[in-house]
Amino acid sequence: MMLGSLLVLAFGITSHATSTETCSVPGSCPSRSAGSLFIQKQTKPTKSGGLTELELATSKVPTCPETLDGTSFGKVSTSQVDECSGLAASRKNHDLYWVNNDSGAGPTLYGIRKNGQHVARLRIENAGSNDWEDIAVGPGPKNGKSYIYIGDFGDNGRHRGTVQIYRVEEPVVEGWRDRNDDIRLRATRFDVTYPNGKKYDCEAMFIDQGKGAQKAGTEGRVYIITKGDNRNGDPQWRGGDLFYVDLPEQSGWHNWQATNVRLSVVLATGADMTPRGSLIAVRTYGEIMMWPRPCEWTVEEALSKGPCGVKSKNERQGEAIAFGKDGKHYITVSEGKYPSVWFFGMTQRFQDRMMHMAMEEAQNMAEAGAVKEIARGAPALRLLWPRGLFLESLPAKW
Repeated sequence: MMLGSLLVLAFGITSHATSTETCSVPGSCPSRSAGSLFIQKQTKPTKSGGLTELELATSKVPTCPETLDGTSFGKVSTSQVDECSGLAASRKNHDLYWVNNDSGAGPTLYGIRKNGQHVARLRIENAGSNDWEDIAVGPGPKNGKSYIYIGDFGDNGRHRGTVQIYRVEEPVVEGWRDRNDDIRLRATRFDVTYPNGKKYDCEAMFIDQGKGAQKAGTEGRVYIITKGDNRNGDPQWRGGDLFYVDLPEQSGWHNWQATNVRLSVVLATGADMTPRGSLIAVRTYGEIMMWPRPCEWTVEEALSKGPCGVKSKNERQGEAIAFGKDGKHYITVSEGKYPSVWFFGMTQRFQDRMMHMAMEEAQNMAEAGAVKEIARGAPALRLLWPRGLFLESLPAKW
C-alpha cells in the first residue's frame, strides 16, 4: 500500500449505520466516541512545468454529487469595484454581499446584491490597506453579533512576517441611504506573526462557525490558507498550509498557530464556510473545491480528507467566493470592471450527499482493515484526545 503520509483521526465512526446529520438542519450533533479511525492520504505535489497560472490552478479532483450550473443575474454595477479579491455574505442584511478590492485600494468595502447592484459603501477607520486579499463574516467576541473580518495578508514577494486582521461589527444598511454615503466603522486591529520567522502569501480566509465550532470551542476562530504553486520545496512558496488564530475582544499582537494540515491546492485565492459550518470551500483561478464538515469534526479533521470539485465559470481572474446567508448557494466574482456575479445553487440533496460521502468514506476505510495495518506496522503514534490521532511516522512500505 503506497502512501505519502497518512493522517489518522479518531472520528467515532462505528461499523454500523452512521448519522449523516449535516449541521444544516435542526437537531443535535452526534457525539464523538472512541474506537474507529479515518485514514486520509495526503497527496504529493505534482510537477507542472511551463503552465499558465490558470492551467496550474486547475487540478484533477472528483466531481461533487448533484452540482448545479451557475447563473448570472447581472454584473457589478459600479466601476469602484475593479479588483474584486474578497467576498462575504452579510448576516444582517438580505441579499447583500460585502466586496473588497485588491492591492492597496484603500480601506473600503462595498455592498452588492446578487444581481451586481451596488447598494452600500463602508469606510473602515483605524485600518491600513497594504494588500487586502479576502474578507469573511462570522461570529466574534460578543454573542449574537455578526462581524466582518478583513485579511490584509497579501505578500507576493514574501516580505511580511507579520500581517493584519481587521474586525468590525457588521452594520445594518438602511434602505434610504445613498450607496456612496460612507458608513464609517472603527476596526479592531490585530497584528499576527507567522511562526519560525517565515513569510507567506495568503488570499484565502474563513471563520469557524456553526454547531461544529460550538462543539469544538472554536467559534470565531480565523483560518487562513497560504498561496503557492504546490510544488516548491520551500513552504513559504509551496502554499496550502493551514494556520489559525483566536482573536480576543481587544486589539493586540498575536501569533498564527500552525496545524498538521496542508491542502494539495494550487494558488488558493479565496475561501469560505457556510453559516452553519457544514461546508468549506476553497477556490483557485481555475476551480472550486469543497469539503463537507460534519458537526462532530473539527476544521482540521474535515480538511485532512480529499475535496471534490463543484461547478465554476471561466472568469477573467476569479479570486472571490462566498456562501449565501442561507447556506443554499455560493457566488463568485472576478477581478476587472463590471464583472459578472455568478450564482450557484446548492440543493439539500447535494448537502446531504456530501455529508453522507464523508462519513461513509471514513467508515469504509476503517472496515477495510486500516486499523489493523496501522497497529501492525506503525509504532509512532501521538494521541491528541479528543481531537484525534495523528501519525507522526510510518514504515517505508506506506
